[in-house]
Amino acid sequence: MKKTLISMLGLLVVSTLFLQNSFAQDYTRWGLPQGAIARLGKGEIGDMAYSPDGSQLAVASSVGIWLYDAHTGVEMALLNGHTDYVSCVAYSPDGNTLASGSADYTIRLWDTSTGWYKVTLKGHTREVNSVAYSPDGKTLASGSGDMTIRLWDAETGQHKRTIEEHTGTVNSVAYSPDGKTLASGSGDSTIRLWHGVTGHHKRTLEGHTKGVHSLAYSPDGSTLASGSGDPMIRLWDVTTGQHKDIREGYSGVDSVAFSPNGRTLASVSGSLGIELWDAATGQLKQSIVAYEVGLTDSLVYSPDGSTIAIGGGSRPGQISRKVFLTIQLRDATNGLAKRILARHMGAVASVAFSPNGKTLASGSVDTAIRLWDFETGRLKQIFKHFDGEFSSVTWSSDGRMLARGSGGGDFSLWDAETGQRKFTLEKHSESLHNPYRFGLEGQPVVFSPDGNTLASASGENTIVLWDAVTGQLRWSLVGHTGLVTSLAYSPDGRTLASGSWDKTIRLWDTETGRPKLIFSESLSKLTSRLTCLAYSPNGGTLASGSGATIRLWDAETGQHKQTLEGHTYTVKSVEYSPDGKTLASGSSDDTIRLWDAVTGQHKRTLEGHTNAVNTVAYSPDGMTLVSGSWDGTILLWTTQPPVVAPSTSR
Repeated sequence: MKKTLISMLGLLVVSTLFLQNSFAQDYTRWGLPQGAIARLGKGEIGDMAYSPDGSQLAVASSVGIWLYDAHTGVEMALLNGHTDYVSCVAYSPDGNTLASGSADYTIRLWDTSTGWYKVTLKGHTREVNSVAYSPDGKTLASGSGDMTIRLWDAETGQHKRTIEEHTGTVNSVAYSPDGKTLASGSGDSTIRLWHGVTGHHKRTLEGHTKGVHSLAYSPDGSTLASGSGDPMIRLWDVTTGQHKDIREGYSGVDSVAFSPNGRTLASVSGSLGIELWDAATGQLKQSIVAYEVGLTDSLVYSPDGSTIAIGGGSRPGQISRKVFLTIQLRDATNGLAKRILARHMGAVASVAFSPNGKTLASGSVDTAIRLWDFETGRLKQIFKHFDGEFSSVTWSSDGRMLARGSGGGDFSLWDAETGQRKFTLEKHSESLHNPYRFGLEGQPVVFSPDGNTLASASGENTIVLWDAVTGQLRWSLVGHTGLVTSLAYSPDGRTLASGSWDKTIRLWDTETGRPKLIFSESLSKLTSRLTCLAYSPNGGTLASGSGATIRLWDAETGQHKQTLEGHTYTVKSVEYSPDGKTLASGSSDDTIRLWDAVTGQHKRTLEGHTNAVNTVAYSPDGMTLVSGSWDGTILLWTTQPPVVAPSTSR
């Protein structure tokens, strides 16, 4: 199986040789949607599974399933086809098939020797949270947010039966080693045991007071371990139903796993890291706490029991407070790190090109700012250890400085070359009522065109203009009655436009700090909160996003010019191409739309992200459009229209 996967990798690499750009021929080019030329980042982590022979590690993510060589950490393949994040993976006992469950309500079976998917299993009406093979490999069980368990023929994918007795989402399913019992853990706080073949109910295990997140059988099948949000680990005698509590704390248990010899139970908590327990006595043997582990929620033992793989990442699409989203291999005996397989990142909140177009900066909810080499797609530098969640980033006009804003009111200026913090601006309000703190909107920050002034918005409905050289406050702009969600300087720098939850757009004189204009039709035309703003390159038009629509305004008079409709959910970002001919928009409907900036006609729709598109930006030459998403990735798209093959006539 390993040889065939290596061959598949060779085919994947060869297939990219004819793409016309300068990106390195590596995983950044695998499984790209039509029109995209590269992917930066690997998405957020959902689940992990070792192959039966221990040679591979499959990682479910927001962009597909990554296959790694478990010994070297080399990427082997990316399996994609799901249309939403992949939440769970499981290998068949013979290792020939990999099952994946997704938030797109489906399960896919993949041939591990070729990387092709074999069949799609449909029937669930909510996200699939867990999949498990029976020990004989004949049946696949799945648990879903629709509160059901489904049993499938593992070879043909045919539905066999549905189990409908839970009253909450089914978070975990696990077969006993002899295959006679299927256990399910649910958001209804119960564990239910079912006949492994018929699906008939055998027993209900009660005791948890919150949802059951994870289940694991001991190798001999006598004990079932459960992890819950209550937050407890319980060891259940599967014959009597009696349980023993071995943990009590303040943080929920996300995952539990027995070592292959059954002597150790490993648990992972969202804030306490990894804990190793004596499976017989319930005594804590060791805690693995390291800064790099961050907040983890997924772990799995290698088949030989020598290694624990841990994943630091939330379910893709949810707000993540992880400092780093990593996959690490640690020694199962002493907890020492063996290898970091991959660094993932949280939802991408902001992207911005350096003025010379050579570097792309991205801000993420994992609190880091990353600098990417635009020519190669390689990660150049990470600025880390910030407060708050969202990171909005902007470059100074000379490319020497980066400004960063966060949900915690932290605004700072950084030397883009050295990565050194130059200074931190006086913080805005840190009130718990500040919506920025909860990731509802990215806290905007933007340089003036000459680079001398920095504008930032606060949770107090105000805008502050700072001297970008000294960090001193220049003006406080007061007038909005709702949260300020967007800022944009006019190309000449004389005007600052602001959009707010109060459904108004205001123009401010940047020299005096006085209001110039409140768009007269804002209150009557806008039915949703303002989310984004962008000036056209000539300064004559201001584009705004509000709800699922985009509106174009005369930037001098404030008169409404045109409404662009087509998105089905909130427009999160708008950006004009450098030549002013095209307007790009990113939306919570997971798509990017390109519009003719003059006529307002829809030109193209770019599809490929598996979650909301938070930010879009054009390269200075206009040849590339970059998008950042809640799925934890950045996609680079060619702006050239797709080539249509000429029709042939007989």
